[in-house]
Amino acid sequence: MADPDVRDRGSEQLNVSDQKFRYIDSKTIDDKHRVSLGKKIHKYIQDMAAGQSMDVFINSEGYILLRPMVQIPANEAWIWQNTEVKASFARAFDDLQASRTTVVDDIDEFVDQL
Repeated sequence: MADPDVRDRGSEQLNVSDQKFRYIDSKTIDDKHRVSLGKKIHKYIQDMAAGQSMDVFINSEGYILLRPMVQIPANEAWIWQNTEVKASFARAFDDLQASRTTVVDDIDEFVDQL
């Protein structure tokens, strides 16, 4: 029975051919088909929370790539699915980083002026 919380991602591909990967450690698959990342790898991913999801990709040579994922509430997903809204947020973040912002002391007065 398929897990209802897992989306069908079998057709998703990730091209990382232009990326370089560095060897960190060697791990063994246990009798329950698990691989523990361990302390050596943990220092590279220490900002990841326990229980965080990983997408797993495999190429034709059997190389496995783990991509950290985050979950967002369904009512916020529209932001990332709408290209115009996503572009608007990107412009806003660019403006913020470039200090193209205005400090508003009175929000009611500001809204009235719009």
